[in-house]
Amino acid sequence: HSSLNKAFFSFSYGDSLGAHGVRLDLLGTHDGGYRDNSGFEQSKATFRHDVAVAADSLKTVASAQKLDQETAGFVVGVDAYKDGSLNRTNPNPDAFRNAESARLSSRWDHDMDAGMQLSLTPYVRHTDMEFLMHFLPSQALEENGHDSVGLLAAMYLELGGGHQLILGTDVEYTEGFLKEFQSIPTVFSYVQGLHYDYEVDAIVAAPFVHGEFQLSPDFRLTAGLRFEYTEYDYRNNADNVTVGRFQRIADRTDRFEIFTPKLGATYHLGEAVSLYGNISRGARAPQTTDLYRLQLNQNIGEIEAEKLDSAELGLRGDRFGASFDLSGYFMKKRNFFFRDVDGFNVVNGRTRHVGVEAALGYEFSEDFDISANVTYARHTYDFDNDVAS
Repeated sequence: HSSLNKAFFSFSYGDSLGAHGVRLDLLGTHDGGYRDNSGFEQSKATFRHDVAVAADSLKTVASAQKLDQETAGFVVGVDAYKDGSLNRTNPNPDAFRNAESARLSSRWDHDMDAGMQLSLTPYVRHTDMEFLMHFLPSQALEENGHDSVGLLAAMYLELGGGHQLILGTDVEYTEGFLKEFQSIPTVFSYVQGLHYDYEVDAIVAAPFVHGEFQLSPDFRLTAGLRFEYTEYDYRNNADNVTVGRFQRIADRTDRFEIFTPKLGATYHLGEAVSLYGNISRGARAPQTTDLYRLQLNQNIGEIEAEKLDSAELGLRGDRFGASFDLSGYFMKKRNFFFRDVDGFNVVNGRTRHVGVEAALGYEFSEDFDISANVTYARHTYDFDNDVAS
C-alpha cells in the first residue's frame, strides 16, 4: 500500500512436504521522510528450511538486508524544538547511511542415548556500511565492515533427579576494517584529510558450563562459568602519527581473558510463592573502535575489559488469582567507555546502580485481567572526571 511519500511491500510463503518445511519472507519499505532531504529505502529477505529425521533435526536460515537512508540532522538553537517553522527542516541535507548485511546459519541437533543431545550451529555473516558523521564537527565519512565465520557448540546432559548440565564452546574468526576521512576544512582539532584507516583480524573462543541442580523438592540451584579469550590483530594502513585529535597507532596485537561466573537459587516457600536470588558478572572485551580509534589524550593499551557485577533478591508467586514479582538489585560497572562533554574518550568510567522493581497482575475472569509494572532506580557515576566545558 502507499500513502503520500510512503510505500510498503511484504510477501510470505510457507509449506511443508513430509519431514521438510520451508518459509520465505520478503519485505520492502520506502519512506520519503517527514523532514527535508530525509527518508529511507529498505529491503529484507529471509529463507528458512527445517527438516527432522529420526534422531536428527536441521534448521537452516539465510537472511539479507539493504538500507539506503537520507539522514536528518539536529535542529539547533535555544528552544528550537518549539519553533514550528523548523520541524520539517534538515540542517544536514547531505547526511546519509548506506548499509548491507547477510547471514547464513544452520543448527543441527542430534539426540543421543542416556538423555544427551548434541547441538552444532555453524554460521557466516557479512556487513558493510558507509555513513556521514553529521553529528560531529568533522562531518567525516566513515566506512566499515566485517566478514566472519563461527561455530556454536553445546552438549545437553540430563543427569536424572532434576539435574541438568550444558557443556559447550563458541568460536569465531572475523576480518574487519574501518576508514574515516574528513573532506571539509579543519574545524578546531578535527583536521581535514584522513583520520583512520585500519584492519583487524579477531579470534574469539569461549568455552562454558551451565548446570541446574534440584537439591531438594523445594530448592533449586543454578550455576555457570564462561571463559572468553579474545585476540585482535591490528594493522594500520596509514602513517603512525597524531593528526589533530586523531591518534593513529602502529600495528599491534591485543589479548583479553575474561571469566564470567553466575550463581542463582530458587526456594519454594509453599502456596505457589518462591524466593529467588542471583549473583553474576557480565563482561566484554573492548570494541575495536575503542582500542584503535584513539584520540590524542589517550595512552596506547590502557583500555581494559568492561565488567558488570550484580546481585538480585526477589519474591514471586501467584495467590488468589493475583500474580506478583518483587525484586531489588545492586550493580557496579567498571572500565565503562564513553565520550565526555568535550568530545574526548573516557576509558575508566565507573557506575553504580540500585533499584527495586514490582510486577503485579490480577485476573478478574477469562476475558479480563489487569497488570502493572513499577520501578524505582538510582544510577550514579561512581568517579570524578574533569572537563573544560
